[in-house]
Amino acid sequence: MPRTARLLSTAAAGCLLLVGVAAPAAARHSSPAPETLSEDLVSPLSLAVTSDGTSYVTQSNAGVLTKVDKRGKRSDIYTAEGAEIAGVSVGSGKVTFAENRTPSPEPGAEPDPNAPPPTALVQQMDRKGKVRTLVDLWAFEEKNNPDAKVTYGVVDLPASCVVPPELGPSTYTGIVESHPYATATLPGGDVIVADAAANAILKVSAHGKDPKVLAVLPPVETVIPPEAVEMGVPECAVGLTYLAEPVPTDVEIGHDGQLYVTSLPGFPGEQGAYGSVWRINPWTGKQRQVASGFMGATNLAVAPWGDIYVSELFGGKVSVLPRGSSTARAFLEIDGPAAVEWQRGKLYLTTYDLTSEEGTGALLKLKASFPARR
Repeated sequence: MPRTARLLSTAAAGCLLLVGVAAPAAARHSSPAPETLSEDLVSPLSLAVTSDGTSYVTQSNAGVLTKVDKRGKRSDIYTAEGAEIAGVSVGSGKVTFAENRTPSPEPGAEPDPNAPPPTALVQQMDRKGKVRTLVDLWAFEEKNNPDAKVTYGVVDLPASCVVPPELGPSTYTGIVESHPYATATLPGGDVIVADAAANAILKVSAHGKDPKVLAVLPPVETVIPPEAVEMGVPECAVGLTYLAEPVPTDVEIGHDGQLYVTSLPGFPGEQGAYGSVWRINPWTGKQRQVASGFMGATNLAVAPWGDIYVSELFGGKVSVLPRGSSTARAFLEIDGPAAVEWQRGKLYLTTYDLTSEEGTGALLKLKASFPARR
């Protein structure tokens, strides 16, 4: 069975098509009406917005961090050829982001002895544009592997149901792999990281020393769908329960001081409404599921009054969880919503065209000024 989600990479395109999303990004609701700030962005999967309306967008698959001012003027402020740029956040006078270089080829394939070692860097840019590496989380993962004792895979697979060796074992424990996919910068400068491959929420000090594991998300019970046969899964496994990797995709700091995290489970969780929102205590690591049932929960934003906006990439909508509610409702129907941020009465949103090879998209803005009704 496929073991991890190489989340929203170009390799994911075939899997995304199984979900049935197949139209260019375009709003289907006239109200609220989004304003376009920038177009023709390549895989804009992560977003941060300052109080003056300046946006920072990761053109993830292009390895570029882009700055867009409130009038839509944009400039590329950091480029890492051959890397993925992800997880941008702002705070403490710095722009924080992840720079990932994964193994070549992907895990499970024959290793390339000439390939550079994988890295998962958390980078910070100061006001002068100088960039420093805060920590390499791949090195941390090799030493710690937070989900090493967690079991994933098929539950109660009959002995007669043989999984092809090229798909990997039918059950396995957490492998050594890091993919920092989102960051949140605390007021004191410490950084919270959602590591999608480690299945963990980590805390990195402002000095980059002693990363700590705040929480490891639990496996997610999913059901192997008929479409999985097209990926080589035997028909005898269809309908069985599969404990999927939880794959945290975003982390935000609420005005209550708690951490809010989206989860988009790995195979076969990408093909159903298995996404969740979690609340995690940043001091104790205690976690609680706030809501579930999202189709591709890739990002979230928390309004000052506690409403939570969730981008459902595969569901074609941005949903809102009113404060204190565990039931989400549609806020905006739009194709390919990728990242969301709330800032000064506005919801900023990036889109990702699932049908294009590069995953082009746009940066949008719309009003979100009032608490949602439960």
